[in-house]
Amino acid sequence: MVGRIKLPFVPGLEVEFTDRARGIEQIFELAERGTWQPVIVYGPEGCEKTSLLLQAVEILREQGYSVIYFNPLRRRFEVEVSVESIKQRILERLRQVSTEFEFVKLIWLVIDVALEVLKHGRKRLAIIVDDAFQFMGVKEAAALIKGLLELTEHPEEEYERIVAIAATSDGLSRTEIGRHSGLRLGLCGT
Repeated sequence: MVGRIKLPFVPGLEVEFTDRARGIEQIFELAERGTWQPVIVYGPEGCEKTSLLLQAVEILREQGYSVIYFNPLRRRFEVEVSVESIKQRILERLRQVSTEFEFVKLIWLVIDVALEVLKHGRKRLAIIVDDAFQFMGVKEAAALIKGLLELTEHPEEEYERIVAIAATSDGLSRTEIGRHSGLRLGLCGT
């Protein structure tokens, strides 16, 4: 069984991610079969969407996936792949960013990096986008989901499995994202 992540709670105190057995079980199910379309996790602010996604990163990594994690709110763009040229490209772009607005523009780099990872022969890929939609307009949010959908439905490269997960709070972005038929929406905390 995968180790539970520890999350900073207050200075000097880390809390183990717990009480989400069903959510963790669902991540294992996604890892086993992949996703044929992006999975959207939504719920009110503070319902632990980020905690669930950070645990998903650990689970998917342990299941042999190359993992791309993007969270503009926390200014995190992590690429867990063994291709050094991809890591260097991300670091170069991150050094050029000075504001959250510029950082959110890197969302399109997520799709580019995913394609690059697949070109390098990685057959299991996880793409996790957290807290990006509040920085984007509705059209950009819809375009991102469409980009993730294109990766899984019409890939440029052959792959074994892709897991694509994005999280958003309730509201306008959820409405726009939800109109794309077939997307599975999961209410955080259930």
